[in-house]
Amino acid sequence: VENGIKENKSSIKKLGDDIIVKTDIIGKQIEDLFNDLNDRLNLIVTRIDNLDKNVIKARKDIAEDIQDMANDLEIVSSKVNKVSRDLSTAEGKIDDVDTFVNKVDKKLAKLKSQVDSIPSE
Repeated sequence: VENGIKENKSSIKKLGDDIIVKTDIIGKQIEDLFNDLNDRLNLIVTRIDNLDKNVIKARKDIAEDIQDMANDLEIVSSKVNKVSRDLSTAEGKIDDVDTFVNKVDKKLAKLKSQVDSIPSE
C-alpha cells in the first residue's frame, strides 16, 4: 500500500511537471506568435503612414496581413483552450489520486488500530 502511495505521489509529481513543461512550451509559442503579430502590426502602421501611388496594393497587403493575424489568433485561442483542457484533466486525475490516497490512509489507520487492539504475548 505504501508503495502504491509512493507511486501515486510520483505520478502526481510527473503530471504536475508535464503540465509545467507543456504550459511553458505553449507560453513560449504564444509569446512568439504575439511578437510576430506585434511586428506585423508595426508593419501595417508603417504601410498606412507611407501610403502613396501604390495605395491599392498596400490596402490589399494590409487586408491579407489582418486576415493572417486573425488566423494566427484562432491558433492561439485553440492552444489556450487545449492547455485549459489539459489542466482540467490533470486536476481531475490529481483529485482522483488524492481521494484514493485518503481512502488508503483511512484503511491503514483502521488496520493499525485493529493490529494495536490485538493483545501482545
